[in-house]
Amino acid sequence: MDTGPVQMSTDDPFRLDGRNAVITGGGGNIGGAIAHRLAAQGASVVLVDINPDRLEVMAETIAKAGGVAHTVVGDVSSPEGVDAAVRGALERVPQIDILVNNAGRGSHTFPEDLSYEEWNAVFQLNLTGYFLMAQAVGCQMIDRGIRGAMVMTSSTCSFVAMGRGNFAYSVSKAGVNQLVRELALEWGCFGIRVNAIEPCQVDAPSMDDLLARDDPSGGDLRHRVLGGIPLGRLATAEDMAGPVAFLVSDAAAMVTGTILPVDGGNLACNAASSIRSPVSA
Repeated sequence: MDTGPVQMSTDDPFRLDGRNAVITGGGGNIGGAIAHRLAAQGASVVLVDINPDRLEVMAETIAKAGGVAHTVVGDVSSPEGVDAAVRGALERVPQIDILVNNAGRGSHTFPEDLSYEEWNAVFQLNLTGYFLMAQAVGCQMIDRGIRGAMVMTSSTCSFVAMGRGNFAYSVSKAGVNQLVRELALEWGCFGIRVNAIEPCQVDAPSMDDLLARDDPSGGDLRHRVLGGIPLGRLATAEDMAGPVAFLVSDAAAMVTGTILPVDGGNLACNAASSIRSPVSA
């Protein structure tokens, strides 16, 4: 089915003026950075997060920067929580043009020690919650004829095995990738685009704690992680914002079903890769 060309609202295809974006996990580092960028490009943003204090701080910083931000306190890991979050968003903005599924739960338990409860909790937020949010927002887009855009936060460990007890998290993110591909196929006829970003390790206090642990295979874990990133550093939350802003904009009007690595070249490597230092170059 030919849905026709996108009607761009501005000469700058990266602008998001007049559009409304819902970002789950909007009170966190990555979600907040994405919200800041979308607001700076003209979108009204609705931040959804389980933590009300983080939400208020993030909304205030966006407002101080000249953006428009609303908040909805909610847990998007259950059907009831998703329904409440979407209703709350639509009480604050007239329609939802953009969805960023970013809320997530980590896991660092070896598979032989992983409980059913932990496995289920990881999947309930990281995969089932993503589907439920996409379904609820997608139905609103289809009903209203909105040619919308969705971006999911995946991970490099969705594509290659990471080890170190990332088992449940990695498998859940692999599911996110296929969710993106299937939704892109199913909803392309409505003009709804669905993509994902794949971050590598992102610099944050929680990542510092993880990298301070011993590598199960021996050696220094921080050195191992940085040794697999050709750009030689961890990502930042802001590194994620630009790719998401591109994917939800008219500049990416022909991009759907794509899993975009934002990883400093990590997935270009393999376990036997050698990354040169500036001294040896």
